[in-house]
Amino acid sequence: MLQKVLWLGAVLALLGLGLAACQGGGPAGPQTVQVKMSEFKFEPDPIRLKAGQEVRLDLVNEGTVVHEFMVGRDAMMMGHRTMLHGYETDFFGRGAVPVQHNGEEYRVGSPEEIEETGWHVEVEPGGKVDLAFTVPAENKGEWEIGCFTPGHYEAGMKGQLIVE
Repeated sequence: MLQKVLWLGAVLALLGLGLAACQGGGPAGPQTVQVKMSEFKFEPDPIRLKAGQEVRLDLVNEGTVVHEFMVGRDAMMMGHRTMLHGYETDFFGRGAVPVQHNGEEYRVGSPEEIEETGWHVEVEPGGKVDLAFTVPAENKGEWEIGCFTPGHYEAGMKGQLIVE
């Protein structure tokens, strides 16, 4: 009889743990997404993030040339050619959203360059850059990912980032 009581107690404890896990019993940790960059695409496409979620993007350049990672809306164009490398509306608020790289603030370019073209990161061939940030709640919706290394955007190196 004691064995049956102990067995029943163990089963109920396991069921309770499973139920707590299904109901999100604990706080969600950072979402990690590996983003592969190559000639001329981003994978996965689309990338799905949650507003307010801590995120870590592992940017991996599997290509043979430098690739750039930018997120925004409305690529700045002049006629049929890219005028500046960047977006009219920058996902990272032209540097206003704190982004961490190996625990330190990450910026590429001078504050003036970031203000003019938007926040971006370049990844060398075979290189990797890990970015960590919290997705701003006001960034819900669809965004474009682009590489504005000369000729890459025009060759189709763009993707989609969706914030739910």
